[in-house]
Amino acid sequence: LVGADLPPIPTDFLCIGEIRSNKGIEYSAEAADRANVHLTVVGKSTDSAYAGELLKDLTQRPTVTIEDAFISASEFGRYLAGARVILATYSHFSAQSGVVARAIATGRAVICSDHPSLREQMGDYRGGRFVRYGDVSGLITLMQGSWIDEWYDSRPTTIGSESAERAWNAYALALLG
Repeated sequence: LVGADLPPIPTDFLCIGEIRSNKGIEYSAEAADRANVHLTVVGKSTDSAYAGELLKDLTQRPTVTIEDAFISASEFGRYLAGARVILATYSHFSAQSGVVARAIATGRAVICSDHPSLREQMGDYRGGRFVRYGDVSGLITLMQGSWIDEWYDSRPTTIGSESAERAWNAYALALLG
């Protein structure tokens, strides 16, 4: 893997992938501000009108770092490896998430919106939690919860588990139909 020997890019919470209106980035940013935790948003915007307003808002938030750009597979891996928690706070989502699959496969803690497709994908993965979309207080509670440290203290040293395989299989089936 190109760049595998490069150090992780550290952050508390990470939203990664295309920046688009259903990602819940503004909701995650509000929760990060109120919880006083750092959120990194990485990805290329696909809707310039939406992204323009979002980027304007995010650049004014001291707890948020944003990189509105395409990133390489190596950079994606470095961000993922350095994140304490991956956020998949979609407003609506009826598919499988490649980001969630990668997070599970690498043993990262994950907070997802409570959508049936993401529940199916997460399966029995103990490093994940769900929150109702738009529930800022619920997201803050999860962001500040002891479950994150408990997960990293107790997670398996090898993450090639059934959960990771099921997440990837569900993602592949969704793509291939």
